[in-house]
Amino acid sequence: MKPVIAMPQTDKDLFKGFMDKRYIASLERAGAAVKRINLINPEKAVAAALECDGLFIPGGADVEPALYSESRTDKCGKPNPIRDTVEPMLIKAFYNANKPVFAVCRGVQIMNVTFGGTLYQDIKGHFSAASIIKATHSVKIHKDSLLYSVIGKDIIKINSMHHQAVKFCAPSLIASAMSPDGITEAVEAPDKSFFLGVQWHPEQLSRTDAYSAALFAAFVSECKKSV
Repeated sequence: MKPVIAMPQTDKDLFKGFMDKRYIASLERAGAAVKRINLINPEKAVAAALECDGLFIPGGADVEPALYSESRTDKCGKPNPIRDTVEPMLIKAFYNANKPVFAVCRGVQIMNVTFGGTLYQDIKGHFSAASIIKATHSVKIHKDSLLYSVIGKDIIKINSMHHQAVKFCAPSLIASAMSPDGITEAVEAPDKSFFLGVQWHPEQLSRTDAYSAALFAAFVSECKKSV
């Protein structure tokens, strides 16, 4: 039986049409089925998600800065209030249930904010149309991390399409990968079996890139344990 992955509906969020099919295809290639979670009713959303074997948090709009006690700068984009409200509830529910969570781009940002971390509202050099379709810069992965156990190397090249990033890592999380310019590229919960967020977009490369495919495979493999 395939594990079922809960994935929040992004409504008209940023890049919905471009990204969603890649997320789903990557999870399905790894052997999972995907259940889209409607976020309109928060309590029902959490209950429906917890019926699944794992949680995937996709990319999208900027996170509301008020969630990490900052005022919005002119470089911060329009947030998605529904996602900003409900996704932290989903993340906490899966954390408390010790169920696997994998997050991408905005996903790692809301993961960090959920547990008390902060974000850079705007950074340079990580966002361009070309940089999402191929690996453009390197990251260094800490060897004592879940991410390293999945990838098996301490330096890899990744793609990149974001203008916000983790600033201060949440107390219950650790930074497990950094780019050469000092940007945190991955965070994880060291006390959980699989609770990982990456700033890049492995869904865009997972058909041909072994490291990107390995992330989805490892996540789905962990989810299979509860099937």
